[in-house]
Amino acid sequence: GVNYNMSTHISALLSVIIFIDLLVYVPLLSKGFIKGAIIDLVKIGVTFLILSIFHIKFNVLNIALLIYSISVVIIFYTLIISLKDPILKKNLLEYLRGYVDSWLLDDPRRLDKLLEESSVEYTTKINYLVFPNTNPKPLMLLIPYIHFGPFKNIGSSSFPYTSSSYFNLRKNISAVVFHTPSSHELDLASNEQAYKILNTAVNFQKPIICNKISDIVREKEGKATVYGIRLCNAVMLFLEYEEMEDVPHIVINKLEKYARTVGFSQLFIIDCHNSLVDKSLILSEKAVNELIIASMKVLDRLKNVDQSYFKIGYIKIKPENISPTEGLGSSGISILYYETINKSNCIVVFDSNNLSPKLREEVINTLKNEGIDNLIIATTDTHEVTALEIIKGGYRILGEDESTNKIIVNNIKTGFAYVKKQISNSDVHIYSNQTPVKILGYDLLDKLGIISLNAFKKFKIFIYFSVITIYLFNFVGLFFL
Repeated sequence: GVNYNMSTHISALLSVIIFIDLLVYVPLLSKGFIKGAIIDLVKIGVTFLILSIFHIKFNVLNIALLIYSISVVIIFYTLIISLKDPILKKNLLEYLRGYVDSWLLDDPRRLDKLLEESSVEYTTKINYLVFPNTNPKPLMLLIPYIHFGPFKNIGSSSFPYTSSSYFNLRKNISAVVFHTPSSHELDLASNEQAYKILNTAVNFQKPIICNKISDIVREKEGKATVYGIRLCNAVMLFLEYEEMEDVPHIVINKLEKYARTVGFSQLFIIDCHNSLVDKSLILSEKAVNELIIASMKVLDRLKNVDQSYFKIGYIKIKPENISPTEGLGSSGISILYYETINKSNCIVVFDSNNLSPKLREEVINTLKNEGIDNLIIATTDTHEVTALEIIKGGYRILGEDESTNKIIVNNIKTGFAYVKKQISNSDVHIYSNQTPVKILGYDLLDKLGIISLNAFKKFKIFIYFSVITIYLFNFVGLFFL
């Protein structure tokens, strides 16, 4: 009796293990079922051999359980392989394989290809400002009007790091990437599309050259704060809210139209994306209106602001032991510092998906204590830091884990001390380009949401049914065999 009960329980457990094994191997391996089956047959053989050494014998029920567990997986995958999704006309297994490749193998190619096939054509603009005389190499401020998503290594998720690496290796230029007003409908459909933008931005033709710049000015409206910098007849705006998520793309046209009425020829709009606690937050209509009003105040003020020759410096720092899992992307922290004849100005850009308010305030207080007159804090909103672990919201806000804050602040303090000594006279070359790209668009995001929901519902039901029936089979066998 003991030997029989033990063998029955072991076979039930083995059946569940093999069942789940096949669920993993089939989507993971490109020709998964045959390879997965071979691996599991080897496991079965080894298990039987080990159990026989301990004189645990198997009977008809044991063998039936093993056959059943494998059979249900075969039936499930046969149905899934033949089932085309009614929305995107692809079978769910293809998307499952794409997700597994991205998450487990760090390979975005399969899912990139699937997304690109269903993407939307879109013409985007790219602004970039180059300071040719910074030390030790020229500095580029890259302002692309796309969103950096949807997650991990897919689409344009790691665009900030991809860009900085691209220009460093190909042009020996340091690049800082800014997040513009946009959300996930403007995610690029694949990594390949990201390189289309970067290849456009290496066209350094016909710049507008400016040799004077203003200090940073600031205006508030309600809980909104907007910063502005004038560069001859162009303006950079930095939009900030007390707690903020993506600023909607619609603000761009409104503010560009107002900037033209004021008399400016170019406007570059940055979403600072720099303070968040509630990951489900969506900016309210009131918040967006306050940002627009504060921006208009800044544009009015910049009409008559003093501009002067300037000295500028830059450094990128990467604190040790703070990785994308903690919320800091591979492009680290960029510190841009410049002085006019009047004041000192600093822009700190974190390659992260937002900041905790506490970390932001610690950085502000630290740099103010170093004597900086004007300061802007921003993040890139990189999605390289998302979908790396199973946590609420799918990512960590940088500074959410307060144990990293002291390391980050100390690194910024050290970096600032260095860059302050490296400033040099420069002018700025302003470029604007456009390029056609493929984006996810509203429809594709909605479709992917529906697909994921349907797929996981079916998968969940199937798991419950199969595991319960395996053990039910085992339980019935104990009484009737």
